[in-house]
Amino acid sequence: MIHPDASKTSHGGSQINAIEIASHLAQKYHVRFLSCYDVAQVESRKLVGISRSRFLKLFSIFPFGDKQVTIMRRLSLFLEAISCALSLFYQIHRFKPDYVYPNNGYWGHYLCYLYRKWRKLSIIYTEHSGVLYDQAILKKNLALQPDLLIVLNEESLAFVRHHSPSQNVKLIANGVDTYKFSPQRDKPTEQNAPLKVLTVTRLNQDGQKRIELLIKAVSKLDKRVHLTICGRGRDQDYYQRLCEQLIPERFEIISSDFDNMPLVYRRHDIFSLPSLNEPFGKVYIEAMASGLGVVAPNDASRKTIIGDAGILCDVTNIDEYANAIAQALELDLSEQALQQAKKFSWQSIIEQYDRAIEQMREQQCPSPY
Repeated sequence: MIHPDASKTSHGGSQINAIEIASHLAQKYHVRFLSCYDVAQVESRKLVGISRSRFLKLFSIFPFGDKQVTIMRRLSLFLEAISCALSLFYQIHRFKPDYVYPNNGYWGHYLCYLYRKWRKLSIIYTEHSGVLYDQAILKKNLALQPDLLIVLNEESLAFVRHHSPSQNVKLIANGVDTYKFSPQRDKPTEQNAPLKVLTVTRLNQDGQKRIELLIKAVSKLDKRVHLTICGRGRDQDYYQRLCEQLIPERFEIISSDFDNMPLVYRRHDIFSLPSLNEPFGKVYIEAMASGLGVVAPNDASRKTIIGDAGILCDVTNIDEYANAIAQALELDLSEQALQQAKKFSWQSIIEQYDRAIEQMREQQCPSPY
């Protein structure tokens, strides 16, 4: 398992997801995790290189605009892969794995592709971008022909089967720890307690998360409705000012380590994230596993994830979005949320990984009988 930026204190979604998958696969397979940091949850080896977070920290000293920040973020992924390349090749050559599973984007995938041209091994790769950016990233990864490509939604699966029929592809969702994220409630129960809406997101004005739509929707609701925005990002001051303007004294902006996120979810009544083109929203599953109903955009991806555990609506219509939030606050969707979350428990998801790996092994080593 490869992710140079993963560590025992990781905050990023891809880092945490890679560690969780590795930890669960390690119950059956011999898993070794390669990172620039210690990964306490599973057997690991340190890569000699510079992770993306360190490159981004270096870039942050310069007063870049939004477009330059996006370019620097992409550049950091490339530089991370290049700086770790020799160490990565050495660790793969030394360990001689049957499968390598890069989780550090296209450039990590490309390095494994180059190694496969020299020595035989199988590549497992998860396409996290889905059909975003006109399928540009998906097409690039398809060109590398991983031995097993995992996609996160039906739209990506249909695209791969149409454009690359020979590609071994499986639809396997991200998982959630349903023991860690549980429905015990830690919020106040007094009669006049605020009704609390939670969102978990990056605080960047990149046009993807669209948190301003949620803020505007809450501004249309009764003053008992409060909004919590949990996240970090370069545009936190912008969202602070917008909340102060539209929902003064009815909001808070916080950040939390991943280990404390179950407590954050439990202190709220419902969850909402109005993001655009979400390839897979793991935060929705974490919220549902915590017993929260969900309000989200009405699209195919969210229908698959949320099912009947929430209300889907046109979030760009602020009145419709506000009405959906008000309705979700009145309903008790906790039982539907818990049942829907069970579909994404790690036990269920790892069983799907196991079947996919075994099928790949059978295709590569057909029985002589």
